[in-house]
Amino acid sequence: RDLATSLSKLGDVAVAEGNLGAARLAYGEGLEIARALSAADPSSAAARRDVAVSLERMGATEMAAGNSAAAAEWFRQEAEISAALMAADPLNAGAKRFHAVVLLQWGQASQERERFEEAYAILKAMDEAGQLEPRDRPMLESVAALFD
Repeated sequence: RDLATSLSKLGDVAVAEGNLGAARLAYGEGLEIARALSAADPSSAAARRDVAVSLERMGATEMAAGNSAAAAEWFRQEAEISAALMAADPLNAGAKRFHAVVLLQWGQASQERERFEEAYAILKAMDEAGQLEPRDRPMLESVAALFD
């Protein structure tokens, strides 16, 4: 896991330097490690989340490169994991927020209204249940504005 984390940090540095090719390589290697660790312990929510975070990095890198279709595919894969994490712990506000953010990223990449609607439903339900953090209110409001 330490190696995957280090590779992610190397990818972050490469992105900051504008070297998206190096970022892809670092994030890709980290993703391979995260997937292997998750496969070795499929019951570990932390290992699955590590895979999801690696997928997010891949998607964000593709968005930065202007490859929205590739980014959407990475975010779709991430959404499968974040949805499963949310379903496994339906009272966990952090898992709900994580999935909503993933859906928003996927929606931005794919331009699919359905993703924004799904994210809005989650955030609105969190707000109604008193689970929405004050820092997340602007996110809810910006998504709600899409439907006004």
